[in-house]
Amino acid sequence: RLQINDQESLFKMQESMKNEALSGFAFTRIMAGFSGTYYSNSQEDICLNQKNAFGRDFIISSKMSSIKWQLSKEQKTIKGFKVYKATGFETIKNNSGEHEISIIAWYTPEINLAFGPVNYVNLPGLILELKRNRNTYTVDSIEEKEVIEIEKPSKGKQVTQAEFEEIGAKVMKNLGSN
Repeated sequence: RLQINDQESLFKMQESMKNEALSGFAFTRIMAGFSGTYYSNSQEDICLNQKNAFGRDFIISSKMSSIKWQLSKEQKTIKGFKVYKATGFETIKNNSGEHEISIIAWYTPEINLAFGPVNYVNLPGLILELKRNRNTYTVDSIEEKEVIEIEKPSKGKQVTQAEFEEIGAKVMKNLGSN
């Protein structure tokens, strides 16, 4: 579920979020690939991913503007909204090295909020569909509420993505030497 107010968004990968008091954009997860809670704040230009990894809680921080989007005139309709295609790339590190992966986002300027699922943000409208490798998220429903209170994640050691990858590499190295 993606919850949004004017400056913040919160995306949680929980199948069981059926709380009537919560408002937002419900996404259908076609394939998994992300974990934890994702927070974005446009005023602070920050994205946070709170998750448990390597037996510890972490808050991984990055900038909202980290992906440079290429906007396209290609369009289609999702849930009655005209959406436009944007493509971007990001570099990920894993055991086999660095890889550049493509991201395709379909956003609607009709909902003038620069947020989307996970921490894919910073387009001129709400992202209603997102494809990253074999993972696809598509908006399932949209609900509007008067006031949405969003709580910034605070549980865990705050690290950058590079620091988190370094911790992961050390853990994997230690596992390999046992």
